[in-house]
Amino acid sequence: YLPQLNTKGFSHLIPKGYLAVDLFLLLSSFVLAHVYGAGLERGYRCRFLPFIRARLARVYPLHVFVLVVFVPLTLAIGVLHHPAGRLAAPIPLTGERSLVALAANLFMLQGIHAGGLSWNYPAWSISTEFMAYLAFPLLLPVVWRAGTRLRLALTMLLLGALAAFSYATGDYFNQWDGAMAALRCLDEFLVGCVAGCKGSTRWSSSVVRASAMCGQVPSRRSPEPRWRGSAVGWPASSAC
Repeated sequence: YLPQLNTKGFSHLIPKGYLAVDLFLLLSSFVLAHVYGAGLERGYRCRFLPFIRARLARVYPLHVFVLVVFVPLTLAIGVLHHPAGRLAAPIPLTGERSLVALAANLFMLQGIHAGGLSWNYPAWSISTEFMAYLAFPLLLPVVWRAGTRLRLALTMLLLGALAAFSYATGDYFNQWDGAMAALRCLDEFLVGCVAGCKGSTRWSSSVVRASAMCGQVPSRRSPEPRWRGSAVGWPASSAC
């Protein structure tokens, strides 16, 4: 509902701010793979339901809060835009800012078709991110135990897919609707996941130590009792 600001004439950096989504997906999956992968090394399993509960606790409250703000705002705008003496149009059943879109947002499914299911357009990234979370507990054990050559081949395949994505979109990564958005996010999430696995990079331990200093993830030398009671033994709020 607010006017868009055109900053192209003043800065070439601000219009590329959408790339922060790509950076977040890479870093988030990198840290998750390293933290939960270290749990696999110690004999813990990345259990599906505890992992999903931990991720929901991280992203869902703010998502619902913003959605609760947008619904009455939409109703208020509808009242203000209607002539005096006439009833405002009700919320439509289908389309953007509709009842179907509201249900899709509550279940974080709006990323399937953000252009037609959104109440809060930027929340498309939360939806696609959550789709990646659903696959993570199933993919991590496979990727973590894969050999170096297989992991390298997978990395080259994923980077090739990103190169094809870049070519198909004219080097414009700000794709947030439909299949292209899913390809953008899931591919980058998997790249970060592979990079965060053991032996994939020499600087992975440095990233974890830096994250631990910031209080985002626990150090791998944390006392044993702190690991109990979560998906692979870490506190539910430990990873990105």
